[in-house]
Amino acid sequence: MKLDPATHLYTYNHVMDGFSAVLTMSQIKQLQKMPAHLATFEEKLGQLHTTRTPTFLGLKKEAGLWPVSGFGEDMIIGILDTGIWPESKSFHDEGMSEAPSRWGGKCEAKGFCNKKLIGARSFSQGMKHLKEKISKTDDYDSPSDFLGHGTHTSSTAAGSRVQFANYFGYANGTATGIAPKAS
Repeated sequence: MKLDPATHLYTYNHVMDGFSAVLTMSQIKQLQKMPAHLATFEEKLGQLHTTRTPTFLGLKKEAGLWPVSGFGEDMIIGILDTGIWPESKSFHDEGMSEAPSRWGGKCEAKGFCNKKLIGARSFSQGMKHLKEKISKTDDYDSPSDFLGHGTHTSSTAAGSRVQFANYFGYANGTATGIAPKAS
């Protein structure tokens, strides 16, 4: 019996060590017998969820954890989601320092990144392998956000301060992420 060759998709070596691959069940069973194997996870498409504001978390800008943390200064936040829209005012880099020297990621889209948005990648190899259609009108085979959810969660986590933010003229106010000084 001839086995299908394994297809390597990605290698992870920053927050965790591992890889993403397309494997047959027999290849997975063989992998699970190896002494260094810790876990195997099947790829799943997740449901999109959202969060609310710093108020929901009980954060206060004058006292407590939020100001003590420096509002995320020198912090690098990584988000895997539907993409990111770098043109959003939440990702302006006014007053931002250069990326921390420990940063080892990359920005794979020309003109996409700045001092605030220091990295952006597209992870579409799994979809391509499964022959999932990447629409040219409703999606992008790039780090650009086609749905808005990734931009929303990224700005909730690390969005720069944006005054006069509103939703189609309603709910005027100042928008800010939990860690507005983070990259």
